[in-house]
Amino acid sequence: MRPVRLTISAFGSYEKCEEIDFTGFGESGLYLITGDTGSGKTSVFDAIVYALYGQVSGDLRQPADVRCKFASDDTMTFVELEFEYRGDIYTVKRSPEILKAVTRGKKLNEDGTPKMTKRPGNASFVGPDGSEVTGIAKTDAKVRELLGLDCKQFLQIAMIAQGSFYKLLLENTSEKTEILRKIFHTEDYKDVILKLKEKNDEAQNRYKKIKEKIEDIIYGIRYDGDDEEIRRRLESIGADIDDESISEISVIVKKIIEEDKESKNNLQKKIKDTSEALEKIASKKTKLASEKANAAKALSNLKKLLVQLEDSKRKLEAADAVYKEKRSEFEVLSDEYKEKRLIFLDSAAGVLAETLERGRPCPVCGSVEHPAPARKAGDVPSQSEVEKYGKKLEKVQADIEKKAGLRAKQEGVFREQKSAFLKEMKQAVKDGVMDSQVSGIDDDKFDAISEKIMSDIESTGRPFEEEMQRIENEERSVRAELKKLNGERDIVLTRIATYSESLEKLEKAQKDIKESYEDIRFISNLYNTAAGNNSGFNLNFETFAQQESFDNIILRANIHLSDMTSGRYELERSKETGGKAKVGLDIKVTDNYNATERKVKMLSGGELFEASLALALGLSEEVQAASGGISIDTLFVDEGFGSLDKESLDHAIQVLQRLSSENKLIGIISHVSDLKTMIKKKIIVDKDSHGASHVTVVTE
Repeated sequence: MRPVRLTISAFGSYEKCEEIDFTGFGESGLYLITGDTGSGKTSVFDAIVYALYGQVSGDLRQPADVRCKFASDDTMTFVELEFEYRGDIYTVKRSPEILKAVTRGKKLNEDGTPKMTKRPGNASFVGPDGSEVTGIAKTDAKVRELLGLDCKQFLQIAMIAQGSFYKLLLENTSEKTEILRKIFHTEDYKDVILKLKEKNDEAQNRYKKIKEKIEDIIYGIRYDGDDEEIRRRLESIGADIDDESISEISVIVKKIIEEDKESKNNLQKKIKDTSEALEKIASKKTKLASEKANAAKALSNLKKLLVQLEDSKRKLEAADAVYKEKRSEFEVLSDEYKEKRLIFLDSAAGVLAETLERGRPCPVCGSVEHPAPARKAGDVPSQSEVEKYGKKLEKVQADIEKKAGLRAKQEGVFREQKSAFLKEMKQAVKDGVMDSQVSGIDDDKFDAISEKIMSDIESTGRPFEEEMQRIENEERSVRAELKKLNGERDIVLTRIATYSESLEKLEKAQKDIKESYEDIRFISNLYNTAAGNNSGFNLNFETFAQQESFDNIILRANIHLSDMTSGRYELERSKETGGKAKVGLDIKVTDNYNATERKVKMLSGGELFEASLALALGLSEEVQAASGGISIDTLFVDEGFGSLDKESLDHAIQVLQRLSSENKLIGIISHVSDLKTMIKKKIIVDKDSHGASHVTVVTE
């Protein structure tokens, strides 16, 4: 690839449209891109890279910042590159996405700042046959397909930054690693090391956390038993916890659990016995309550029967009193009736005697003789009066018989109730409801006996209350014991659960720490090997990966260095290992004139330039070879000339001229004034008064 024409518009520090025609420089040879520091010399190369890939060469430059800050709003930002590749001409044009002030409608935001709108970026690619593709993605694909390079590879081939290669020669392995990382893009290898370090740190932290977890578990084990050996072993476990001590603790915890299980079983048996005792007490209470209820019922019935009996006794006594009163009345009236009747009968002979006639028979005795007839008394009741008394007596006698019947009936009721009461009382005594020894009731002593029985009935409930109180006291005592036993059992069960959980965690943690230790062994070995921490080598993975490419570059560089120094010098990567410093990328120089080796720092300024240029060319060729033999016929050399003296500078230009004679067009980017007289073909970059860059092409 050789540039033919480059058009720059509002790009970088170029305010207006600038055109650079490379055809005047020929197909080979040297040309100079010169100008003051900061004038925009490297922007010429940036414009070529941007046209091809939409990127720029500098680490501090971003594609979004390519628009010139001096350009007017109506000036388009674009780069157009016409280049020759394998004899054919191609054109690629590219413009970035930019923000542009709104020209129509509302032009300001509410805060007074200009309202901006986006103008999208675009790209186009025109082939030698005039065919054109448009669009950024399609253009990018066409460029990569044609050149066979991505942007990073193109930069490695087309741009020789002398400063980086000076450092590559002079710095130690650690510094070279940073330089080669940018050249070979070995960030992935570094990322692998960092990732392994991260994994190693994670493994170490995980191991530490598991160990801390195990320590927490062990220090959380509290033993309250009587086994002094267990207590001594628990107290003797220190901070240095290993697999053996974990296993020992597990055995101890298992022993503690077995002890607690035995205690639990003993407590369970006591709880069972106490619960059974409580059930028996409850049964006693139920039985006593039933007996009390039955006794209460029986006593209530006895009391009711006794009350009925007392009432019946009172009624019997009342009936007897009425009967006796009527009997007394009858006896008095009977005596009066007898007396009246006797008087009436006695006086009846006198009355009859008055009716006797001589010769006529007596109506009583039939005698016709009446020698001594009876004489009539003075106050004699009449027969009607006697009959009246007789009727009254009959009435009283009937009333007596009635009263006697009522009395007999009430006496029957009394006797019947008395019999029922005595039967009920005997049953109560038999059932243990009463302890009275009364088996009968003497009517004459009824009141005293009734009072005693009532007193016995009233006092019979007290033994039940006393027994119930005794049982309830016993029940409270047994319940308290049961509560105590349950509490002790719950403590033991909690302790068993806690120990079992600790044991489970301990066994899992032991398994985890074994796995974690194996992970650490594997990952640490891998990380230490990758990071170069292995004893005797100090060679990390990234440096190791860089060595092969670096060796290939040195091999190619030596071809150029031998030509530049007439076979005197040869570069070689040092094979030294060991020590504390990182190794693997250090370079030594062999002087074939005297068969000696020397450090690179011992080379002169011109020799260092030749060595660094040889490395740069070696890199360019290695990348081209690795990319399938692509053709890049132009080179840009940036930096490195300001440090050379006049003789070294002359020698350097001679080297570059010999290199350009191989059909290469080499552009030197430098502000060194001596180069302006040494190199006739130039691109002169100047800045105007407000900082905008302009180019002038000189071909003669």
